[in-house]
Amino acid sequence: MSSSAGTSGYLLNLDNGSWVIAFLAGDHMRWLGGQGVPTDEQLVVMHSADVEDVASPLDYDAPYALEVCDIASEVAMSHGGEIETLSVGLDSFSFAFTDGHELEARVVVSRNHRFGLRVYWEQW
Repeated sequence: MSSSAGTSGYLLNLDNGSWVIAFLAGDHMRWLGGQGVPTDEQLVVMHSADVEDVASPLDYDAPYALEVCDIASEVAMSHGGEIETLSVGLDSFSFAFTDGHELEARVVVSRNHRFGLRVYWEQW
């Protein structure tokens, strides 16, 4: 596995040559997937100017709100894991791994009342 990330999404390259991009579009999560190498048009969704950078701690009650959220670092922790399930919702996108971890992306609202993306590597 390998990965890359921007403020509005991340790319996870899987060991079988496929890839998934999870990203925030407007106020909800979307995803793209394919084989080989994603195109520049597909990769650009990870760097949307319409999405607020919410890496700094949040000032309201939310999962991991008091922590800095480095999307690239969170996604990198999934490297080498075996994906068991995928869950997609309007405001979330999650991979569950066989070792009990989850890579979860969630839509949050910024201090500026704009939508942003936070990603967490967590044990469940």
